[in-house]
Amino acid sequence: MALSTRLIQETIEKALKPQQAIFWLTNDTALIRFVNKALREQDIYILFVLRFLLVDIHNKLIQYQADSLNIFNIQPMMKSQMENILAYSSQLLVFSGFLFA
Repeated sequence: MALSTRLIQETIEKALKPQQAIFWLTNDTALIRFVNKALREQDIYILFVLRFLLVDIHNKLIQYQADSLNIFNIQPMMKSQMENILAYSSQLLVFSGFLFA
């Protein structure tokens, strides 16, 4: 392992906490740009060096998904209204309210 890569790895391991994984994912930092570049280029060597960060991000996303609550709002609609929407589905549709999926 190159000295500079090892230094980067050690610095990141000391500076980053698993609780900060989402912060690093959602903010435009040099680190996340570096990770994104490695992912785009499929640079296995760099991804291996940063594996702990990727695992932390993965674990936090799983945790947030488990902690989330899905709430659905039903949009009452007459059958004729739905038929009109379907009839014009290949065209531009404009609504005066919001439709939630």
